[in-house]
Amino acid sequence: MRKTVLVVLFILGLVLSATFRLAPAQATVPDTQVYTWDFIRPGSQQLVCKQITIHPENEVVSQTSHHKSVKMSSKSTIVEERYCSRLTKPPV
Repeated sequence: MRKTVLVVLFILGLVLSATFRLAPAQATVPDTQVYTWDFIRPGSQQLVCKQITIHPENEVVSQTSHHKSVKMSSKSTIVEERYCSRLTKPPV
């Protein structure tokens, strides 16, 4: 019984010491990808399937503020129609 308690306390001490010594993870938000039907260009009547990739970029507002602003940038690419096959195609 004593051995079990000592082993548990020893393992708990190792876990706690490792937790406090390791640097926190620098978590990042992955890019979001969305598929949608869209016109090939403004004024066009041709619909294509587009992949829109949204990339968030963190920016610190000021050194005294703890708030962060998030700037979003996006990029659209024409992809195969199979990616939009489950989406309802809008009328032209």
